[in-house]
Amino acid sequence: MSSDLTMTGLVWPCEAAARNPVLLAFVERCRAGLVRDGRFRRAAFDPVDFAAQLSHLILSERTGPRQYFYRVVGTAIVARYGAELSRHPLDAHTMGDSQNPFIDMLEATTAGKEPVFLSGTMFWTDRDHIAFQQVTLPLADDADRPRFAMTFIDFQ
Repeated sequence: MSSDLTMTGLVWPCEAAARNPVLLAFVERCRAGLVRDGRFRRAAFDPVDFAAQLSHLILSERTGPRQYFYRVVGTAIVARYGAELSRHPLDAHTMGDSQNPFIDMLEATTAGKEPVFLSGTMFWTDRDHIAFQQVTLPLADDADRPRFAMTFIDFQ
């Protein structure tokens, strides 16, 4: 999938991304609809309520220590990435050398209660680069475990 993918300039927490009005609007929408008892809740997420953002969303599930599974990856992300990522683990096969920085970010996100903002650039050996900013929110399951992360990506 991504053997020729390199991500550079990964910055988190990223102040520039935290000022991105598209990302901030998404976070406010999530605060209004997904927060229960002070936490973002997976059970409160209804894709219908986020239809306009679905193409730019990733829903990841924490399946073990430093192990994540892409449950759903939006079509705009798949188109830019160049391969389907839904129902695949986040590993060296899907993320290349960027696997560990993204796992570090997801671990920090799921360990907390607040959104984490990140920016970076994706490079491939055989095509153009793509700059992006993103926000990732921790989503607790019904047992109050931080088992999910929802990422919204704004391509630059």
